[in-house]
Amino acid sequence: MESYVTGAHDKDAALRFMKKTLKRHGRIETITTDGLRSTRRP
Repeated sequence: MESYVTGAHDKDAALRFMKKTLKRHGRIETITTDGLRSTRRP
């Protein structure tokens, strides 16, 4: 089965995930990333 996901769908899914997570666990204090170049600040 083939699937096609748009960038807008990914963004909407990410926002839903974050809202659910914040509601369930409360406000976050830190964000930990895996250190990829794409997540580093310029």
